[in-house]
Amino acid sequence: MYALLCSLPGTPVLYYGDEIGMGDNVYLGDRDSVRTPMQWSADRNAGFSEANPQRLYLPTIIDPEYSYESVNVAAQLDNPDSLLWWVRRLIALRRRNPVFAHGTIELLSPDNHRVLAFLRRHEGRQVLVVANLSRYAQYVELDLHEFRGAHPVELFGQTSFPAIGDLPYLLTLGPHAFYWLALEPAEVADAAAPAVPPVTVTSAWTELLSLAKRSPLDRKLPQLLSTKRWFGSKGRKITSARVVDSIAVPMPHYWSDDEDMPPAEPARVAFVRVEYADGEPETYALPLAFVPGSAGIRIYDENQAGVLFRVDSASGPLGVVMDAHWLPGYGRGLARFMQRRRRARGELGTLVGVSFGPELTRVAGLDEMPVSVLGGEQSNTSLQFDDRLILKTVRRLESGISPEVELGRALTRLQFEHAPPLLGSMEYRMVDGTTATVAVLHEYVKNESDAYSWYRDALGRYFDGVLSHLDAGIVKENTPNRHPLELLDSEPPVDFELLAGDILPSVELLGRRTGDLHVALASVPDGAFTPEPLNLLVQRSTYQSMRNTAVRTLRTLERAQRRLPDACGDEARFVLDHTDALLDRLRAMLGALGGSRIRVHGDLHLGQVLSTGRDFVFIDFEGEPALPISQRRIKRSPLRDVAGMLRSFDYAARTSIPDAVARGQVRSEERAQELLADRSEEWVTWVTVSFLRGYFEVIGDTDLVPTGLHARRIQLDAHLIEKALYEIRYELDHRPDWVGIPIAGLRRLLQSSRVEESV
Repeated sequence: MYALLCSLPGTPVLYYGDEIGMGDNVYLGDRDSVRTPMQWSADRNAGFSEANPQRLYLPTIIDPEYSYESVNVAAQLDNPDSLLWWVRRLIALRRRNPVFAHGTIELLSPDNHRVLAFLRRHEGRQVLVVANLSRYAQYVELDLHEFRGAHPVELFGQTSFPAIGDLPYLLTLGPHAFYWLALEPAEVADAAAPAVPPVTVTSAWTELLSLAKRSPLDRKLPQLLSTKRWFGSKGRKITSARVVDSIAVPMPHYWSDDEDMPPAEPARVAFVRVEYADGEPETYALPLAFVPGSAGIRIYDENQAGVLFRVDSASGPLGVVMDAHWLPGYGRGLARFMQRRRRARGELGTLVGVSFGPELTRVAGLDEMPVSVLGGEQSNTSLQFDDRLILKTVRRLESGISPEVELGRALTRLQFEHAPPLLGSMEYRMVDGTTATVAVLHEYVKNESDAYSWYRDALGRYFDGVLSHLDAGIVKENTPNRHPLELLDSEPPVDFELLAGDILPSVELLGRRTGDLHVALASVPDGAFTPEPLNLLVQRSTYQSMRNTAVRTLRTLERAQRRLPDACGDEARFVLDHTDALLDRLRAMLGALGGSRIRVHGDLHLGQVLSTGRDFVFIDFEGEPALPISQRRIKRSPLRDVAGMLRSFDYAARTSIPDAVARGQVRSEERAQELLADRSEEWVTWVTVSFLRGYFEVIGDTDLVPTGLHARRIQLDAHLIEKALYEIRYELDHRPDWVGIPIAGLRRLLQSSRVEESV
């Protein structure tokens, strides 16, 4: 009823007490039943008055179910799951969505008369409201073909529902449940809309892969590549792009054997060489599949995911070329290619399927496994085979053994249980003797979510508790302004432990698992993994590399300073004004010896960790994709991985504040910053302490890190600075709105050194 009140046209009115579910004394007669004293607390007269109860004009409610001792504002303020907090979030969401206050209404007519559904529209925004008026669970099918391709997003949790298609949209609702669903327009996805106009050939689509002369496809490739998420050089000017080799990979079928489809043609892995106005050329893997005839034209007309372009001839349309990943037959064919260790020859090289150990050969039923493309990939494309396998295609190819294969094979041989077993790979072996990894196949790890989502969920609960305790007047204890390494033997404030729940033991477990990973990598019986001491020569080389990176990044930041927001600009000026102090922090590494260089994950953050509910598993060992393979294979201090994880904690906390506003936890961005900024910093501090405590419990007795606190701090801070500088460059290039996060982190690092000096 509250949801309908706030979503129907008109001005919603809540009478005092409605927000806490306060009852009425219906025996008082007339309107006196709703004029009873407001129930502020469980104190005398419900906190409404200190007068003798006999002198009140109207009595307080003493009904057992609704008495002021059980239903009052103070108790509900202290409980973030109370009706009061829910109503506050409801009102905040309504204010953030003007469609409810100013929009038109369009009633829908579902067959299920127990479900009320209507659309609110305002200035191009549409919100679907669905309410179950029954006390029993119901389902409803809604005709939403007008919004085909749109993704309904539930406003309270910002959860994206499946896209709307041509069929009636099915929703299930619990008793008296409701949805507010914003109908977000379909994004131009990685392989959704055709990237190029139809391409014309004389007879067969394979003409597009001709190596003897420049084909019509080559002229379209720059336009096609620029629309793909996995294409990593969007900021560079392409001078030419052409297919330099293509190799056929058999596909057992397009979708399933009983589909009314023509026999599947082999897919072709095209190797595209891209040349730029400046810098070295790159080679990308582009798996292509041709769907002929009416089936292909239907796919093209319906703009299904994976479509690249239509192929025409003089006599009319021939079919459609797709990114082969979107055809389940390609994924199954690729896995079988590795399983049977097949080879396929091209003009410049050979595709070779590699199987590691007997595990892959024992996988049965490949042709029956459902295959789906995973979203969210940036530099690669992944396929999931039911809950059994994960196959990742490496888009940008480089000569040399992939760190993902190298580390995955080593950890699999060690039977390291906190990384998925590596089952196979596909290599492109060129005639000049070089080899590039094209795809890798891992065992699927059943999980609840990645650690980033798990961590942000915990943050959301923490913010709920913070907001409720602030309104209840509880004053937070101050966290000591000390380096996290100095707090390893300290306990967090009692109020923080109360609000944080079980996050600290979980993060400590994540720290131990990170230590287990480094110990395992250091124990691999292979010269490429043998630990090497961090001597003065190595430290000097590391320092020089960090210093050069810092100078380049600070120059870039200085040039970008004028276009930064005011608040971010102030912090950027602080960082630039303290350039010498920052370089001094890096130079201090020369006097902080100790520890070892080992093979590390290389790109460790919360998104590279899966939470199984009871433990954690590390994935994606390819390292930082922007670096060449030669640099990703360099041995480094394990503190580099630690710094990446700590920066990830900070990122998740800072980006969760706007999310708290979007979910209606607070009414405005300004209010959120005022209430949550300090507490999120406290959160990051104690989570960092817990992670480091768990990490050093495992690794402290080894010689992988320095034993002294001073050397540990100097080395860790240097890697944190290096990581923050990398983030500044990345955000300036890709997400300028987020650049304030690493700038603020860099400022805090500089300020912590000033505090230490003053002490």
